[in-house]
Amino acid sequence: YEIGVRLVGSEMCIRDSDLPKEYRVVIMHFAKHKSYRVYCKKYGTKKGEEIITLLHDLISSRLQNQEFVFWLDPDTALLTLEKERYRSVCEELELSFSEKIIPFYLPEDLERGYIKAENKHGETKRYPIIELASERIY
Repeated sequence: YEIGVRLVGSEMCIRDSDLPKEYRVVIMHFAKHKSYRVYCKKYGTKKGEEIITLLHDLISSRLQNQEFVFWLDPDTALLTLEKERYRSVCEELELSFSEKIIPFYLPEDLERGYIKAENKHGETKRYPIIELASERIY
């Protein structure tokens, strides 16, 4: 089957005429995109790429049968999941990611629950630990 996806402004439009009724479409992404950018500045691009690889591996490992993933960005995925399991898959992915992200941070950042960094105006800000979020869109 096929799903037509296009962006109109900031809205995603889906042509779902070919999507079987037993599937749901979910978008999965980092909850706070700025946290990822700040992470890369502090820990380096290579470590950031390892987080992206972790995300891709986690999602790929959960797909079954006719389910598939379409990557909109390196950190944003559009998934088609079976209707009966889409909620549990999303919950599993969010939980697993929150556990597997821990070794990517220094203990002091984990204890605080955020990275302290200056924004472009020189102000010290708090950027939360990277989390995965999902939203059903069809």
